[in-house]
Amino acid sequence: MQQQVGHEHASTTSIYTSVSSDYKTRMLRAALDRTLPDKAKDEPR
Repeated sequence: MQQQVGHEHASTTSIYTSVSSDYKTRMLRAALDRTLPDKAKDEPR
């Protein structure tokens, strides 16, 4: 990807490819809800 967008440094490319902490939290919550559906219902959000 770095070569495709023409960035000299990978750190520049990583700015555009990072995932927000909010997204990570939502995806983790969804995975936990699927994995532990009974337990997740009892836990406050």
